[in-house]
Amino acid sequence: MRFPALFVLAGCAALAQPVLQNARVENRATGGFRETYGAILAAQRDPAWLGFSIAARDGQGTSCCWSNQCMGCGLEGRAEFGRQAAPTSPVRLEGSRRRYVLLRLAEGRVDKIRTFSEDCPLDAGGLTFYWLGDPKPGEIQPLLESLVRDGRDEALFVLAQNEEPASLDLLIETARNDQRPRMRSKALFWLAQRAGEKAVGVIRNSLENDPDSQVKRQAVFALSR
Repeated sequence: MRFPALFVLAGCAALAQPVLQNARVENRATGGFRETYGAILAAQRDPAWLGFSIAARDGQGTSCCWSNQCMGCGLEGRAEFGRQAAPTSPVRLEGSRRRYVLLRLAEGRVDKIRTFSEDCPLDAGGLTFYWLGDPKPGEIQPLLESLVRDGRDEALFVLAQNEEPASLDLLIETARNDQRPRMRSKALFWLAQRAGEKAVGVIRNSLENDPDSQVKRQAVFALSR
C-alpha cells in the first residue's frame, strides 16, 4: 500500500515507524526481513529509502539534527527543518532506546546509511520510503555483515549502537581481522564506545600487534576514552 506521508503526529513522540514528511511510504513490515529486503533491493532502480528499527544500548542519547529544539532531519538535501506544531507528547529525558537505521537504495545497491533515534522527525525529499519494521533478533546480521564486507564504515556505527551480542562480535572481528586498515581503525573507534573488558582487550591487542601505524594511533585514542 502506497500513500503520501505527512506529520501524523507532531513533536518528538516515539512511534512504531518514523514521523515522516515528503515521503511515499510503503509498509513492508509484515514479511520476513531478509526476503523483503532482498526483493526491494533487487527491484528498486530509482533512489529510495528503506528503514528498520533496532534496539539501542543504554546511554546512547538522542540522534537527530536538533540541539534543544524539536527539529528534524532532511534525508535529501536539507540537513534539518523546523517543526510546524507544538509537541503533543512528552519529550524523553533519558533518550530513546531504539534507533532507526535508514538505507538509501539506488541502482540495486546501498549508497548511504543513516541512523536516527525514534523521536527524530524525517523529511524524505519526496522519495519512496520502505518501512520494514522491527526485525527479529539476528535477522539484520547478514545485512550488516555484507555492508561491512563492502567497506561501508557507517555500518560499524550501527553495530556499536545495536544491543545484540552478535553486533559486538562483528565489530570485534572487524577490528581484529579486516584486511583494510581504515575499517580496522573505524571499528576500534566504535569499540571505544563500548564498555567492558572484551572491548578493551581487543583495543589493547591492536595497539600491540596491528601492523598499521594509523590503526595503532586509533587504538591509543580508543584506550584514552
